[in-house]
Amino acid sequence: MMGDKGNNAILDQDEAMDSYFEGLLSTLDVGADVEENSLSANNKKLLQFKAPEVENNAWQERVSAAERLEAEKAEAVRLEAEKAEAVRLEAEKAEADEMLFPNRPNWAASKFDALIGSVNNVNITFPAAAISGELEFSDDLKKMDGQPDWVLGLKMTGEDFIAVIDLGCLLLNQPVRDTNLEPYKKVLRLENSRWGVALDTVSPEVEILSSDVKWRGESPERQWLCGVQSEKQLVIVDPTKIFLADK
Repeated sequence: MMGDKGNNAILDQDEAMDSYFEGLLSTLDVGADVEENSLSANNKKLLQFKAPEVENNAWQERVSAAERLEAEKAEAVRLEAEKAEAVRLEAEKAEADEMLFPNRPNWAASKFDALIGSVNNVNITFPAAAISGELEFSDDLKKMDGQPDWVLGLKMTGEDFIAVIDLGCLLLNQPVRDTNLEPYKKVLRLENSRWGVALDTVSPEVEILSSDVKWRGESPERQWLCGVQSEKQLVIVDPTKIFLADK
């Protein structure tokens, strides 16, 4: 009997321990659930905290885009104003130049490109815009009856031809050159015409300032002579007037 009582006491103790451990484990599980629930809640709070930051970035991007657009508009307005000012200043300068040089040709403007050719040591200058090409002079010119003395002959250019002019005779009242004894070297072809002018030399294209030229006024004599550049001793020729009957 005594042994049975001892055994029952041990069993009761075991059951008490099992009950204690089960309770402890239950407490731990509940703590884990609480911790998990708390972490989940913190995550939600973290997400809720980050949402305004994303919205703020989007707002900043919209502000930056608007600022860029405004800056681009301001730059376009500035460039347009600069362009308008440049046009205005150019118009004022052209008007002032017109008052200073009333007889200056339209092609001269404030400056112009030119080709300088020489004939019998006289520098004759043509506006580059009036020249369509440069050719080598040749002594195989075809003579034509009934032509003025200053027409040296016809020079074939492929299937086309140009009439070559002795400028020394036409403009400078010099004798017609015997090109068999003293041939010219170059021929400049005049723009939109079948005329070419014979020259001893032709310079590379140069730029001439209109303010450096003494422009002639209206005159019935030598109408082709529109100005002189004294420093380089250049005679400025108006190609549209070299064929006038009263030159």
